[in-house]
Amino acid sequence: MLRGVFYLTFLFSALFANSQIVLKNFDFEDSLTYSCSINTVPSSWYQCGQYTSVCDLNATEVFYILHPSSAFTGLGVCALRYDYNSLSLPNAIGKMFQKLDCPLINRYQYSFSFWNAGLVNDYYPNRFFMGQTVVSLGMDSCADTEVVYESSILDTIWRMESFLFTPSSTAENIYLSIKPITLLEAQAMVALIDALSPIYVVNAHELEAVAQDTLFYEKKQECISLSATESASMDSVWWEQVGVGVISQQLNAGVVCVDSNTTFIVHGIGTDSTCAGYLPSSDTVRVRFYDPTSSQPEFVQKSMFKVYPNPAKDYFTIEAEQSGTFELFNSLGQLVLTKEISKGSYATLDVSGFGSGVYFYNFLSDGNADTRGKLVKE
Repeated sequence: MLRGVFYLTFLFSALFANSQIVLKNFDFEDSLTYSCSINTVPSSWYQCGQYTSVCDLNATEVFYILHPSSAFTGLGVCALRYDYNSLSLPNAIGKMFQKLDCPLINRYQYSFSFWNAGLVNDYYPNRFFMGQTVVSLGMDSCADTEVVYESSILDTIWRMESFLFTPSSTAENIYLSIKPITLLEAQAMVALIDALSPIYVVNAHELEAVAQDTLFYEKKQECISLSATESASMDSVWWEQVGVGVISQQLNAGVVCVDSNTTFIVHGIGTDSTCAGYLPSSDTVRVRFYDPTSSQPEFVQKSMFKVYPNPAKDYFTIEAEQSGTFELFNSLGQLVLTKEISKGSYATLDVSGFGSGVYFYNFLSDGNADTRGKLVKE
């Protein structure tokens, strides 16, 4: 059994490493002088409008702001600028794009992260014009068609923005642009960007978990038949029971017997036909019990529960409307962390010592509302 677990762990690590699209010049370390003048485009990127720059952090006093070591990959950063009167001058919005080596598929789920900060304008040192960094997708030159993320409102502190997205249609280009919050006829506001991550494939959604029944009488029927269907050929498939571990390495897991509410997850590794390597797919079945003495099953509405940012490198923030217990499981279904959450609180989840990959969580509130999800640790 240990040999099988090692094999699956190795496969999972390999697929996560290979299921990625690496951007060219992701840290903006051009060989040219980082003048930070308008209309200077990073190599491997294409310009839409003139308000982009490649900058040296030490070029001028204006860049003497904290640049964390986790985001530091050299002296180069990209600056996207919004200039005054942008309503009548569309090119006053800094925007650029890169054509990806692999297209983004509309049924796949991806993760992406980058670091950004706002820049106080040297012409107006006492004023800060609020804005956001926008990530969008498209197929044709500067014609982006879908916004997949808008950053938090920028300030002068560098922050990592991370998110999951599923394109609504196939896309070949990724775009970065600046979005002003308030349109003021004033000199520019600037978004500084650095350290773009690879675009990871999180779930190709090519497996569907199937259960004979996901709701049955307590102590009357304790066994359930698990199987899965695949929309693309899988090189490897395995089932796990959350909190227990791997229970089968077949597409059809057969009959399993449990004595309480539980969750089963089917995992698969398939080969990408484009160029992103091996692709992960997964799907979940939640098995529930109810008391046969009641007239009908009682369903409890989910409480408000959030975990962010996702993906994250060292810390997740948990926001819960109700108190309860948070459980975190690794890819093999092993419980690796538990945390008691207080009602209406913000809790910090330290995962800095955990390995990179996909984790699964379960939050059981005191109101018996069960919330499950997936987290990506970078």
